[in-house]
Amino acid sequence: MFICRAAVGADPNWGSGDERDWFAAAQRAGDRILTEANPNLLIIIEGINWVGIPVDGLPHGRPTLAPARTLSHTLVSSGKLVYSAHFYGYTGPNHSGATGPGETHDPRYQDLTASSCTRCCAGRRSS
Repeated sequence: MFICRAAVGADPNWGSGDERDWFAAAQRAGDRILTEANPNLLIIIEGINWVGIPVDGLPHGRPTLAPARTLSHTLVSSGKLVYSAHFYGYTGPNHSGATGPGETHDPRYQDLTASSCTRCCAGRRSS
C-alpha cells in the first residue's frame, strides 16, 4: 500500500507532474504491481481527500475523484482499475474544516456528539 501523508504545504495533487503528484505515483505503483508482482490483482486508486488549509479565507477543498473525469489512469492490464473516493461519510461531501453549511458544527450533526451517543447507547450491553 502506498500512502501519501498529509503535511501543511505539501498537498498531494492530481497531474501536476511534481513530487506530490498522486496521479503519477498511483499510475507507477499500479503498473509495477501488475507487471512485477501479480497481474491478477485489482488496483484500487483512492482520490484526494483534502487540498489546501481548511480554514476560512484560505484556499482549500475536497476534490475526491473529480480530477479523474479529465485525467484518468490507463494501467498496463486493462480491467484491473478500481477508483475509490477518499471520503468520510459522517462529514459529508462539502465538509472542508472551515465554517458554513455541512461542517461538523452544523446542527444536522448533533446526533454524532459524545453526549448524544452516550444517551443512545446507555442501555445497551455489548455481547
